[in-house]
Amino acid sequence: MRAHLAIAVGVFAAACGSTTTPEVSVSNSVNSDLTRSDCGAFVSQRGNRIDVAPTGVDDTRNLQCAIDAAVASGRSASIRLSGGTFHTAQIVAKNFVGQIAGSGTAETVITTLGTPMFVTRDDFFSHGLPTPPGGENPWPSLISFIDGDFSMSDLTIRVLDPAPTTGWTVFGLDQIFGRLFQTLAGEIYIVGLSAHATFERIAFEGKNTPSDPLFGNNVYNAIFFVGEGSGPAPIAGALEVRQSAFIEVAAGAVAADVQDATISIVGNTSQRTSWPVQIADLAETRVTVAANRFQDGLAGVQIVDACPPGGALCGISNTQLLVVGNQLAEFDGIEINATFASGVSCTVVGNDIHYDADNGGVAVLLGPATKDCRVVTKGAVRDQGTGNRVTIPP
Repeated sequence: MRAHLAIAVGVFAAACGSTTTPEVSVSNSVNSDLTRSDCGAFVSQRGNRIDVAPTGVDDTRNLQCAIDAAVASGRSASIRLSGGTFHTAQIVAKNFVGQIAGSGTAETVITTLGTPMFVTRDDFFSHGLPTPPGGENPWPSLISFIDGDFSMSDLTIRVLDPAPTTGWTVFGLDQIFGRLFQTLAGEIYIVGLSAHATFERIAFEGKNTPSDPLFGNNVYNAIFFVGEGSGPAPIAGALEVRQSAFIEVAAGAVAADVQDATISIVGNTSQRTSWPVQIADLAETRVTVAANRFQDGLAGVQIVDACPPGGALCGISNTQLLVVGNQLAEFDGIEINATFASGVSCTVVGNDIHYDADNGGVAVLLGPATKDCRVVTKGAVRDQGTGNRVTIPP
């Protein structure tokens, strides 16, 4: 139940804004160089490359200005973050095209300001469609991409504050738990109608936080790729997550409310992350989860229904699911508990799974609404579905 809620909380956290972002004035023209005075002494531009260096204090304005300058140029841009630690509050990138690259996971770190970030506290679901992100409605996420075609690589996003936000709620859960959530809903959010997003060689770090009432983490999602969350439009495009690490976050790479897209989660690792991969509510989408090494969580790969009220999609249809070649040491290895409609191809093969058999864990769980899924694995398989083809080799 809480696993489903992890995705749902992310979906409705995305609903705290529409696809409108506040205007930021950038004075350069398309063909001119950005002088240091436009964004400050720590930002410079030559052609389509923008270099940003940390100030040692609050870098929010410089990072936002660099992104806005890249978008205003009307062309693909390369934002290069030098070595050092960048301290920031919320950043919003709308229709960004290009790349954001650090100098390596050990060299470039993006982190919070060390004091709780102000966020809108309203129950986004109960109070309907709220105002746009930014300004008076800051999201409970560190970096939010709205649409765009971009990559991000070679850095660490580190959030270690036990309470990184001022507090927010969804579903009226503050009434159940008697308090607001002071976590980040996500380190990275990708929302809108269509986005092509690639993340490579990034360490996503949070902190297990017993004071958090829901999941015991200060970060709920490392990466969340999700439809608008505010109406009938799922997100299309692509999400690729490669050679990255999820460390002490509730969920790692998450995709929900997705249509006509490709999702590829390959070659990543996790430590003390409950759900390194979560997938929900897909149509006409190809999903590949391969060659990952996940450990010390509740389920290495989880495919479920989130079905937010008013959402465009519920369950999985006309979609290919391939889970292959992963090394998993979790309570459960792979949990597929989504509702399969027509046109679903499901293959789970070649995974090395270590699970907690002593306490009821299984290598693979196939829920009651699965069907025609091909599974080849050693270890226990709990098959509650219809027509699934399970082979347990000697």
